[in-house]
Amino acid sequence: MTAGSKVYALFQARGWSVVLNDVLVARSLQIITLLVSVCTGVTSVLLYILVPTWWDGVPEDSEPSHDMIDADHTIFAMHHCRSCWITFAVGCIYGALLSSVVLKVVSSAVETVIVCFAENPNALRENHPEHSRSMTQAWRKVYPEEFGN
Repeated sequence: MTAGSKVYALFQARGWSVVLNDVLVARSLQIITLLVSVCTGVTSVLLYILVPTWWDGVPEDSEPSHDMIDADHTIFAMHHCRSCWITFAVGCIYGALLSSVVLKVVSSAVETVIVCFAENPNALRENHPEHSRSMTQAWRKVYPEEFGN
């Protein structure tokens, strides 16, 4: 029997099968990954604009204008700049990859805490009574039928 099967059997025995379907933490971490990705893409474009030599080898006709005072070459005209979109895409990809690796550690830690709490809640109660009390109260609020009174 694999570890996943054992955890699933443990959750079913405790009546917590609905907890397995609750992907609130995973969804929250995906939103954070998306935000980090967009922020990294925007930062990459800002660096490209502010440091023109950042990306050497770009053809002259596709470089953005660095004269932001000229009305014909405002920052809002950058959406026609192919290089800016490429820079944004590369920044987004790097941001998504790095943040998903880092946040996978957080996701694994949350899953580990839930499994350990399901397997032996008394160990938490003995070693960390305040954390045990707050976690038990929170679980009872969210899952009153599955967790019991």
